[in-house]
Amino acid sequence: QLGKNLSIHPTGKIVGLFDETVDGFRGVPQASYLPDDVGELTYESVFFPPWLLATSFHHSGDELYHLMQGYRNLAIFGFLVHDESRGRVYEGPGGRPVVFYNLGKREIELFRKGFSVLGSVFFAAGARRIFPTLKTVSHIDSVGELERVVASKVKRTSLESAAFHPLGTCRMGVRPLDSVVDPDLKVHELENLWVADGSIFPTSLGVNPQITIMAFATRCSEKIHSA
Repeated sequence: QLGKNLSIHPTGKIVGLFDETVDGFRGVPQASYLPDDVGELTYESVFFPPWLLATSFHHSGDELYHLMQGYRNLAIFGFLVHDESRGRVYEGPGGRPVVFYNLGKREIELFRKGFSVLGSVFFAAGARRIFPTLKTVSHIDSVGELERVVASKVKRTSLESAAFHPLGTCRMGVRPLDSVVDPDLKVHELENLWVADGSIFPTSLGVNPQITIMAFATRCSEKIHSA
């Protein structure tokens, strides 16, 4: 099971251009979020410094220059996909990891949903134009155009997606046959070896896993201390 069962929380985002000043760089970047009733997506506010934000656009030259002149009028919201697809990590040349992962049909549908929800929210909030992370679309100017794009142009090959929180490649379980560590996070086949990071979770959490990892790491340290 070592190296199998990889989940990665694929993400997408939309940049919105407003007539009024937003100043998205002020305050805590992830200060706001939108709940998803089904728990399939987590919507979070984010913001980037100018050099990183400039890479989010399919523009160059004078067009990009004038767009970035409106830096204070830009806002960003992203979404994190609770993925069911699974990848695998292999040992490559020189011991370096080689990662394989493909988005499934369910994840593509969730990307469509994420773009639709966030795009609609941006336009309802007064955005003049939005910029989704799609290779096939440089910008969208209306809700009607957004609906057409979501219906026809959100495909696996069109996504410019980032991924966070790799989980699962040392999955926790009772049986060595289908897990790497036991419920105390000790490796099944070895003495005095524990794992205490995100790789021990047997499923995708669907949320930022920091607090959960810290809780399991604390529990693991107590087990090691008492061993």
